[in-house]
Amino acid sequence: MRDSRRSALDAHLKGVSSSTLDVLAKRLFRLPADHARAAVDLAVHIAGISVRPALELLRAAPDVAPFFTADELRVWGDVGAQLTKGNPEVAVDFFVSSAEVLERVPQPKRLLLLQFVGKQ
Repeated sequence: MRDSRRSALDAHLKGVSSSTLDVLAKRLFRLPADHARAAVDLAVHIAGISVRPALELLRAAPDVAPFFTADELRVWGDVGAQLTKGNPEVAVDFFVSSAEVLERVPQPKRLLLLQFVGKQ
């Protein structure tokens, strides 16, 4: 049983080195505690569906966090979770492109944009 779980984990984390995970952790824990906690909670939830989008969320969270409060960051992660349920690759694209897109959206409209995308 243990070997099968190890094989499954290795398959999910294929190409992810321990140094990558270390870098992700260091970047996350430079965030305010409420933002870091939200990102980790969301990643754990998404990893239950698919690991790759969860890793992309952790990569993107430090770049996206300055745009949002912790509650708004949760909305962003929830949108990614919904996308993960439908198509994990779409969720990966969402997380990868989020910071660049949000940078171009005026601050007052960012949450509205997420709420709109979340309803789709």
